[in-house]
Amino acid sequence: MELGAGQARPGRFRSRRIRITFEAGHPYEGLEVIMRPAPLDALLGMLGDASAVEGMGDGAPPAADQIDGFRALCGELAGFITEWNIDDDQDQPVTPGKDGLLGCEPGIVLAIFTAYAEKLVTVPPPLPAASPAGPSPEAGIPVIPVTAEPGGSPSS
Repeated sequence: MELGAGQARPGRFRSRRIRITFEAGHPYEGLEVIMRPAPLDALLGMLGDASAVEGMGDGAPPAADQIDGFRALCGELAGFITEWNIDDDQDQPVTPGKDGLLGCEPGIVLAIFTAYAEKLVTVPPPLPAASPAGPSPEAGIPVIPVTAEPGGSPSS
């Protein structure tokens, strides 16, 4: 069996894509990023790197471990970005990747990571509710009883 693009083998699960859209009113309004889901191991590593970044931008020069943590976070996060709509100062598309992330303002990187981590650990919404109560479609199908013949087998 040949599969088309975006199809999983029958009986197999294909991981989802995560779309991050910064809506109206957000400082990065209009930014859209599409990412592959990270496995738990990678997410935990990125969370550790992100915690090393805490306190950056509070007026004090960043410590060496904060700088290393930010570079590591960019490197790991970049591996899961498949598309984004970031342009540089000359209105040219920025290629998603570590160099692209390192070329962004730190707030953008942290906003992408925060939204990504939230989406990774959020359970998808439940499926829509079942149809309203009422007679089932089978109720309208006539049922013809099978009668047994004297020998115990049903008649045709």
